[in-house]
Amino acid sequence: NCYNYGKLHEHSVKDEKEFYQIGGIVGILDGGTIKNVYNYADINILSNDETTRGEIGGIVGYASIYFENAIVENANNFGNVTGNKDDIAGIVGSVYVPKSGTSNKLQIKNCKSTGKVFNNKEIIGNMNDNVEILTTSKKNI
Repeated sequence: NCYNYGKLHEHSVKDEKEFYQIGGIVGILDGGTIKNVYNYADINILSNDETTRGEIGGIVGYASIYFENAIVENANNFGNVTGNKDDIAGIVGSVYVPKSGTSNKLQIKNCKSTGKVFNNKEIIGNMNDNVEILTTSKKNI
């Protein structure tokens, strides 16, 4: 089990291009499994720079399924997730799928987010065919 009770806050006003993946438990999940995790931290990421791109999740910021499947299971986000860029969600901000395609999947099992999310996406910020949601909580995907 893993718990986060901290606070994640960033306000960027830089003039250079930035790219970030921020999660309450992990920023980047490159395949593998995250199980039995709990985020209580509020995440607030803001940027004034139009070239900045970001993916923010209450549990995982960015999941890659380039080489293998990724699983997020029994994950609970209780924190508020806010930001003004791209893909934001209560569980997984974004999933990367190679342009050449893959049979690999991101599975989200028995996860819930009860904190407030900027764009009301409770589970995932960018839904696609390589994502399987196997959860009882599907309020706003």
